[in-house]
Amino acid sequence: MKKLIIGIGGVARSGKDTFAKLLESELRSLKYSCKFLALAEPLKQDVDDFCWNNFGISAFTDKTEEKHIIRDLMVGFGSGKRKISEGKYFTRLAESKIDDCFSDIVIVTDIRFDEFEEDEVFWLKEKMNGVLTHVSRFDFAVVEENKEGEMKGLNKRTFIEPANDHERSNDPKVRDAADFSFNWPTFDENYEQKCLPYVEKFVQWLIDRKRIQLK
Repeated sequence: MKKLIIGIGGVARSGKDTFAKLLESELRSLKYSCKFLALAEPLKQDVDDFCWNNFGISAFTDKTEEKHIIRDLMVGFGSGKRKISEGKYFTRLAESKIDDCFSDIVIVTDIRFDEFEEDEVFWLKEKMNGVLTHVSRFDFAVVEENKEGEMKGLNKRTFIEPANDHERSNDPKVRDAADFSFNWPTFDENYEQKCLPYVEKFVQWLIDRKRIQLK
């Protein structure tokens, strides 16, 4: 089997990492070896020392409030690298890592951009013959209350907003280009178990289209 590249798109906090983790588990249960790859990892490596020295924050932090502090810096630095390379800087680095790995499937956890002619979406789908999936997450919003204070309209969906202007302009294009996309709600409890059916549906989609086979 030729190495399969699966890319995951979606705005920050949409659940890309959760989807990737559950997807890896499902694929391993089918006897496929997997490797995670993040296009943004070299960016974090480039700015990590600066973030530590100036903010006392690691570029690899998982804390939402810390990410918010350094996000503009990281976005600006990454944007500069992307502009001088017409969107190819991070995909070139990723491609060399993919060439060197021996896994059956590589899961790219952060396909975010479709600005340039040969940007991340083009690289994944056309150059690497990969599969692009897109994740959106929503909450249920209260739209009105009656005189007794009872809530109505809980079925209105409020989607997680893009974190910045780059996401706001690119995410709709990534979603439109996706081979497989879905919306899932915010789960407060047993979220992995509740998210699993979405992953299983995607794995079945891969099987139906002969991108993977049952071993």
